[in-house]
Parts: sequence; structure tokens; C-alpha cells
Amino acid sequence: MDNRRIIIGFRNSRKLTLEELEDEDEDEEEFEDDFEFSGFGLKSTPPPLRSVEILILSKLSENGHQGSSKSVVVKSRLPWTWSWLQATVELKSPVNKYNGETKQLKRGSFRVVQYHLDPSQGEHGCAAINLFISSLQQG
Repeated sequence: MDNRRIIIGFRNSRKLTLEELEDEDEDEEEFEDDFEFSGFGLKSTPPPLRSVEILILSKLSENGHQGSSKSVVVKSRLPWTWSWLQATVELKSPVNKYNGETKQLKRGSFRVVQYHLDPSQGEHGCAAINLFISSLQQG
């Protein structure tokens, strides 16, 4: 059985520049209509397109984690891309030499399975928890 799940971390996230947005105008036409996220027909607009630097932390397999550490910059509509978060994502296609992890992330050929706090040890782990609690208080 093919397992296409990987863990990614978010390093940087920023709004697109006007120049980058102009390049994406053709793609924007697809998203002009409202999304329907539920069976109840509640309408919502998609998150704005952002430039996100993603670090591929590991590929999950039946035998445990296989270390990987590639960085890729993608244009994405992910709603949450804070540096203190990680996500488990599932790629839409099996990884091979023609359709690698980086290529699928750049194309947006993945779905987020779950978000989780960055489990780094020491100060970084404490900082992630502090940022998470602070963002709850602001909401």
C-alpha cells in the first residue's frame, strides 16, 4: 500500500506582491465564485493566495519516519501558515521521479490531514505553545 503522507513545517508566509498577483490573475478566475464548504449551503470565500516557504520535514511510512529536509516556496491558499505550526499532508499521487513531493506541493496537489504545534525541544517548543495560546486570546 502506498503511503503519501508527509510532515511539513511553515518557515515564512507573506502576501503576494502586486506583480505576483498580476501573474496569478488567470488562476483567480477559478476562485471568483464563492465556495460551498458544507451541505447546508453556507457560502464562504477562499483564503487569499500567499507565498509560503515550506520545509518538508519527513515522509511517513509503515516503517516509521524517513528523514528528509527540503525547502520549497509555493503559492498557496492554506488558511494557517504560522511558523510555529506543522501539518501532516497527503499528496494526491504516488511519489516517483517524475512526480516528486516538491512538484506536487508547488501544484497544490495535496490536502491537509491535520495541523499540529511544532514539537521542537526546549525554547522552541515553549515558544510554539505560547504563540498558540496568545493567538487564542486575540481571537
